[in-house]
Amino acid sequence: MKKRRIRIHKQTLKMMNNPEYIYIWVNPEDLVVAICSCDGSNKDAVKVKDKRECEIYSTTLFEELKRTNMGAGLSENCTYRFAGSVNKGNKVATFRIDNINC
Repeated sequence: MKKRRIRIHKQTLKMMNNPEYIYIWVNPEDLVVAICSCDGSNKDAVKVKDKRECEIYSTTLFEELKRTNMGAGLSENCTYRFAGSVNKGNKVATFRIDNINC
C-alpha cells in the first residue's frame, strides 16, 4: 500500500477483452475487490489509457479499505500482489484479499 496504487496488468486487461473503461467494486463482507468493465458514462469509470497496464492511485479507496475488515492487516510499508480470477463473459476480475502476504 506504499503508493496507494492499484496496478492492473496487461494479462488481466486482455482476459477482460481490453475494456476502454473500468471501475473498482469493493465488497467488504466477502473480502472481495473486483475490477469491472464499464462504459464511460459510469461516474466511477477510469479510462484505460494504456493497454499494457492500468494504474489507479486513490487515497480514498485505501482509507476506506483500512476502515473495514478488508484493511485489517494491510501495512502502509508493503506492496501486495493479489491472485484472482476473470469472468470473461461479464468482463470482471475478482480478487480475494483475506489471504495476502507483504
